[in-house]
Amino acid sequence: NPNTLPFIYRWNMSDNTITPQATSSFEFLPMHSYLVQNGNEIHWKNVSAPASVVSRRENDYQQIDYNWRLELAKDSQMVDQAYIRMSNLEQVTDTFDFGQDLSKEFNATRSNIYSFIGYEKAAANSMPLKTEQTTIVAIGLNIITAGEYTLGMPDGTDGVGVTLVDSETGTRTNLGLMDYTVTLAAGD
Repeated sequence: NPNTLPFIYRWNMSDNTITPQATSSFEFLPMHSYLVQNGNEIHWKNVSAPASVVSRRENDYQQIDYNWRLELAKDSQMVDQAYIRMSNLEQVTDTFDFGQDLSKEFNATRSNIYSFIGYEKAAANSMPLKTEQTTIVAIGLNIITAGEYTLGMPDGTDGVGVTLVDSETGTRTNLGLMDYTVTLAAGD
């Protein structure tokens, strides 16, 4: 479905940062700013509240999506998040798909989390749904302030096994069962 817009950035004017958001669980609010990366046509319609806007989806297509939010927290406060999406859409490939994936826009005042699509850093990474294979997703961090950081999936994994492997220590953590905590220096 080329008219589906899976991810956007939401701007927070109080600290001048942007955060990636999945549109599937998101309500567009009046008088808020959003950054959209999309190479396709977007169709909009009003629902319920007059100022509320949502992305229109085609009714005749059985799209299968798993959206997982990977959260980076410091001192129990979320500082950034990234999305991993598995989908059966034919437009979704293992390469960067403009309109499906979301390039990472870095926040200079707080630490960042992102995934890699080749050499492209992404805030949202959409990949083909592969039922018979393990999919490996490289995750990167840009640490601005030293401290103890936690990586977790607070919205769950929809019953799919998601294992985080720390490439420095080799530690493996099942994110469906527990978060991973690590102490990092600025610049890591």
